[in-house]
Amino acid sequence: MKATLYARVSTNEQRKESIDDQLRECRELCRRHGFNVVGELCDRARSGNEASRPGYQQLLRAVRRRECDVIVAHELSRLWRSESEMHATKEELEYLSVHVVTDDGIDTRIAGMDILIAIKGAMAKQELRQIAHRTHRALKGLALDGRSAGGKCYGYIPAIRSGSGRREISAAQAYDVRRIFSWYAAGRSPRWIADRLNEEHIASPGSEWHRASRRQHGKWLASAIHGDTKRGSGIRNNQMYIGRYVWNRRRSRKKLKSGDREYLLRPAEEWIVVSHPELRIVSEELWEKVKARQREQAMRIGARVRLGLSKHRARATRTYPKYLLSGIVLCGVCGSNLVVSGPTQTYVCASRVNGGLNACANKLRLPRVRLEQQLLHWIHGVLVGDDALERLLRASRARNGGESPYSGSAASARGDRRQELRDEILNLVDAIAHGELRSSATLAERLAQAE
Repeated sequence: MKATLYARVSTNEQRKESIDDQLRECRELCRRHGFNVVGELCDRARSGNEASRPGYQQLLRAVRRRECDVIVAHELSRLWRSESEMHATKEELEYLSVHVVTDDGIDTRIAGMDILIAIKGAMAKQELRQIAHRTHRALKGLALDGRSAGGKCYGYIPAIRSGSGRREISAAQAYDVRRIFSWYAAGRSPRWIADRLNEEHIASPGSEWHRASRRQHGKWLASAIHGDTKRGSGIRNNQMYIGRYVWNRRRSRKKLKSGDREYLLRPAEEWIVVSHPELRIVSEELWEKVKARQREQAMRIGARVRLGLSKHRARATRTYPKYLLSGIVLCGVCGSNLVVSGPTQTYVCASRVNGGLNACANKLRLPRVRLEQQLLHWIHGVLVGDDALERLLRASRARNGGESPYSGSAASARGDRRQELRDEILNLVDAIAHGELRSSATLAERLAQAE
C-alpha cells in the first residue's frame, strides 16, 4: 500500500526535531506494516483545530488524486483536534477507501475502530480546551504580576526584545505617539495625520510585525489612528499610553463555516487593569483633550451614522453591495479596493482615501454613474446584440460536429426562443444594475445559461 506521512507541531517554541522525530516513527511504522512511503508532509506552528493548514490541505489533495492508500501519523491528534473536521474527513476517506494508521493504536483497516477514533477525538478536543484554559491562566498571572501577557503595542519595545525582560518605551515611537495625540486634540483628522506620517516616511504599526499578508508595506492608514473606542483599538484609544494596561478585554472564537477567527468583547468586570506609571507616554491633560474631542465628534455625527446603520441592518437579511461595482474594482498601483468617495461619488483608491496622498500614488478618480453606465451598455451590447444568437449557434455547431441543434423541426421555434432569451437576459441585466452582481450564485448561473 502507498503511504503518505504527516507530522505537525503546534507552536514555534516546540523543538524543530519534533517533526523529524514524528516522521522517523512513522517510517518505522510503515516498515512494520510493509507500506511504501510515497510522500511526507508537515505543518509547523499550526493548531490541529485549523482545517486550513497548508500541509494538511496538501495531504487531502493527494488523497483525492488517489496518490496514496493510507495516511500515517504519529498520533491521531497530529491530524485532528476538531471533532467536526475529523468526522467529515473520515467519511470522505472511507468513501475513497483510504485508511488511517497511527503509532498510538489507530488502524482503520480493523473492524470496530470507529469507537476508538471517537474516544480519541473527544480526548483531543478536551485536551485542546485544557491547553487553552492553562494558557489563559498563565497569561492572567503575568498580567496581575505587572508583566507583559503578550501582544504588541506601537510606542514600546516588546518584552522579548528588551534588556529587562519587560515592556519598555521606544523613544522614537513615543515621540510620534505624542505628536498624533497633539494633532488630533488640535482638530486634525485621522486621515490628515496618516498622510502627514506617510509624507515623513515613518513606519506604521505592524510594518515590522511579520504579518502573513499586508497590501501596504509600512504605510499609515486612518484606521490605525481612530480605531474602535469600544474595543480600545487604535492609537487614540490605547490606555497603555497613560500607563494603564488592560488585559482580557476580548475573546476569540472560530466561525462555524469559514473557520476564521472573530473577536468578541468580554464583560467589563472580567477585564484586568494594571497600572504602569513608568510606561506613560501621554500626559493626562492631553489624553482628556483627545477624549473630549472624541465625545464631541460622536455627538455631532456618530449618533446619526450609527442610527442609520442600525436601521439598515435591522431590515437586511444578508449583506448586499451598496453600489454596482462595490468590492470588484481594484487599484492597479497598490491592489486596494476602489471606493466611492466625496459628494460627487467618484471611485478612488481606498488606501489613498484613508492614508492620504503619500499612501498610494494613484490619482485616478472615476465618476461612479458614468462608469456604471458604460459597463451596463457594454454588457447589454454583448448579451443582447444582433449577433449574440449567431455566436451561440456557431459555438453549438462546433461542439456538435457542424450540426446545429436548431436545424430541422427546431428551426420553426427559433424566433420564439430568440425573444425568450432576450427577455431573460434583459431581466438579468436589470438585476445586475440593482447591485446583485456579486451576491447571488443562482443569478450568475442563470446568466451563464442565457449567454
